[in-house]
Amino acid sequence: MVPIKHIASASNPRYKLWRKYLNSPEAEDCPWIAVEGKKQISELSEERGIELLLIDEPASLKNRAFAGRSREVVQVSRKMFRGLSRTRSPQGMLAFLDKPKWSWKELTPYVLFLNRLQDPGNL
Repeated sequence: MVPIKHIASASNPRYKLWRKYLNSPEAEDCPWIAVEGKKQISELSEERGIELLLIDEPASLKNRAFAGRSREVVQVSRKMFRGLSRTRSPQGMLAFLDKPKWSWKELTPYVLFLNRLQDPGNL
């Protein structure tokens, strides 16, 4: 299992970078997509590996299966996690996966674009 690293300060440069990625996932310098919640992470991590798994303090022991699928696991405080979470009731787990790469030619004639979706799991 990958060792769990700890970040205790919101002024940490890596924490700030993750916030940037979460606020601008469409930016070209953002290499990952963020996925939050056990069900979504479980489903997507079967197809692709988790590059980074962020967990809050109480979640660390409950989610060892996800930690085994991740290249890196970082634990942050519950307050810091809420600063990263995009949901009203965070589940204490957020994963960054490689951003899929595709071209317009590879898409079907139909594309569904969703903006500011509150809970992707309900889609």
